[in-house]
Amino acid sequence: MLKNFRFILATWILPALLLFYACGQFIHINKSHDKVVSIYQIYETSTEIIKSYISPPSKPDKEYLQHKANAELYAQFPPEMFAFMKVVTAEWYLSISSMVCALLSLFCGILAQRFCLRCRDMVGHSEDGDVSLFNWFRNLLGWTSAAQLLFLILALLTIIVFDMLWFSYQVKKNETWEMVYIVGETLAGFIGVVLLCNLVKVADCLRLFTIQARVLCAIPLTEQDEPQLWQWLRTLCAEHDVALPDNIVVGMNSAYYATAEILQIKGGPRLTGVTLHLPLRQIATVNKRRLADEVLAALGDIKIISPYDEQDLLTPWASLELNRLHSDDRLKRHPLADALLNPALTLCGLFLGPFSLAINENVQGQLWTLSSLTIKNDAVHAAGLFSSLRYLATRLAQQLPHGGISA
Repeated sequence: MLKNFRFILATWILPALLLFYACGQFIHINKSHDKVVSIYQIYETSTEIIKSYISPPSKPDKEYLQHKANAELYAQFPPEMFAFMKVVTAEWYLSISSMVCALLSLFCGILAQRFCLRCRDMVGHSEDGDVSLFNWFRNLLGWTSAAQLLFLILALLTIIVFDMLWFSYQVKKNETWEMVYIVGETLAGFIGVVLLCNLVKVADCLRLFTIQARVLCAIPLTEQDEPQLWQWLRTLCAEHDVALPDNIVVGMNSAYYATAEILQIKGGPRLTGVTLHLPLRQIATVNKRRLADEVLAALGDIKIISPYDEQDLLTPWASLELNRLHSDDRLKRHPLADALLNPALTLCGLFLGPFSLAINENVQGQLWTLSSLTIKNDAVHAAGLFSSLRYLATRLAQQLPHGGISA
């Protein structure tokens, strides 16, 4: 409830209050500004008319006398009056700036909410989804959120620093009630500090608008590391008129799929664009034709958001172990319970245990042996496959928090 209140405060109430105050201040200062402008106009008009005469007329008319009186009156103004008129003119422009900033902050907040709802509707009601349109809306969502925060800070600074402090000091510094002024401006400054601190507190609510990359436990396969795999995939995509993915990763997912979600590899690079996910547990069982069918099916149905049916690596023994751990109430309340109960912690032992006798320690295969095994379907390299699988599984397990079972 508190976070919702802060969210509403940051998005609606605070910009609306600043806009209301800025409008009231503009209406108030506009009256003084109109008087200052009229004085300037009268002085300039009278001065130009007086200067237009080469010499004073022998019989000055009523208009000439009026302009001469205006010029003489303006020349008798004390220096404080000139300073006051300059301050009023500057404050008039600052009031317009604060009003525009508050209005833009409110507008950007509303616009960011609409983009957020639009992205949510695209994910929830579209099976295929327009990936480019979704990414466009999501990028605009982040920019409008940043713009809302920027304009909100500018409006606060303009109102607090220039209106409450600078303008009040310039107007009231020559008056006798300095103590009342000091107390009032101190309270105004305190209110401004409270508003800024509250703005810092609602930063987590504003992050609802921002793009946060999902952390993924996977291993990226670059074209430099696996040129044969990428060449095979490039040829396959060209033959079937399918767009080539931007990234390939091998992870603990249970099926092949492609996603346009921004992903952050744990301890690795940030992936943007279309990412093809390959399941680790199916590497040793799929053949070339099946692999091509699975990859084409995945690239033909690009997901906007990655599915969460990953880490399908449980065995009956692991299921019993999870049930035993879940029965411990202390572990349930532990903040790291989800990480400690992650089934991928036992990846090496559960997946590679049955093949431990077939692993040849002396075989030094590539990190990814798909290009020499699945594509060529060469059973001679089986030992290299198991060795590489163990290496892949070990790297995946190292990305996860350490639990009671050693990887």
